[in-house]
Amino acid sequence: MSRPWCAAAVCGLLVLAAAGCNGPSRKKDFEFDGSGWGGADLEHRSSPSTGTFQIESGLLLNRDFRWADSEFSFDFFDTPDLKWNLVLLDSVFLSARRKDLRDTWIKTAPKKFELGKDLGPAQLWVFDRVAEMGFRRDQKGTTYKVLDAWWYPRIRDEGRQADVRLKLVYDVRVRRSSWNTFRAKVAGGRLTYWVNGEAGKDPITIDARANGRLGIFVQKGVPLRLRNFRLSAGAP
Repeated sequence: MSRPWCAAAVCGLLVLAAAGCNGPSRKKDFEFDGSGWGGADLEHRSSPSTGTFQIESGLLLNRDFRWADSEFSFDFFDTPDLKWNLVLLDSVFLSARRKDLRDTWIKTAPKKFELGKDLGPAQLWVFDRVAEMGFRRDQKGTTYKVLDAWWYPRIRDEGRQADVRLKLVYDVRVRRSSWNTFRAKVAGGRLTYWVNGEAGKDPITIDARANGRLGIFVQKGVPLRLRNFRLSAGAP
């Protein structure tokens, strides 16, 4: 005696399995909203009428803007526990990095390792950093600024397997408990920036061939308020 319901059930199971019924598939790219903003593990609120963002945690990215040969600026609100990072991500050499990371075991949590091919954007974006500038507010009303410059080792230095890091520390003045303006220009592999019109100590050298998205990273527990994003048309 035939059992058509059994055949249909088997067929349905095969369809579900092909669709990933064994678990949700890992996202391979960032998600963006209708206005072009999004990011990795992002918790944020925005007000379109005022152009204001509040990042609770995660990485905020603009979908379309590319930082090479460009200028960008925004206002940030100072708080006593100010803590945020400006991140330049590279997409030019992304495929080469992904290939190298594919079969590499990467520590994603204490006592937890995953293969690079199984990671999603929230874990992979840290390998795409060309430059990262961390801002920390001290108790005197200045921002304690730490610059970490990253580049892909096989592009920068053939055969070197460790990330290269440049670290500089110095103070930049901010207006306490008020709005401040950050502005930056990237041209010819050099990043120059200003805080409230005051230039940073020295231009920052980055790989002139790199290009990608601009991100702002905030750790959970220290929200950051932003407004007045101005993004010029950079290199495609």
